[in-house]
Amino acid sequence: MIKIDELKKIITIWAQSLQYRTRIHLFGSYLKGKQNPSDIDISLEFLHPFSEDERTEKWVLYHRKWEKHLSETTGEKIELSLYKGHDSPQMQQNLKDASMLLYDSDAIQQGDES
Repeated sequence: MIKIDELKKIITIWAQSLQYRTRIHLFGSYLKGKQNPSDIDISLEFLHPFSEDERTEKWVLYHRKWEKHLSETTGEKIELSLYKGHDSPQMQQNLKDASMLLYDSDAIQQGDES
């Protein structure tokens, strides 16, 4: 199983290659240290001011390609989920329960790379 630091590096490189401002969290069984997680759960939030239709179009067009790329790069099954803020109450709860920020393009632009 890939270590979190290595996963964060891979996610950061990938996220910086995207044309869109994003925030990306790790959540789920892998983060909680559960035995034999079936996949690594990653949430992606578009920070770019897309309309709902534009955001949906981007997600439909690219998320399978992104999952495949990240799965191949990490050697783990990656499950990408779209986070839409208050429009995603279940995802909001998942992130509240246990999550780790892996990448935030806005924080990096402001000089906070933590």
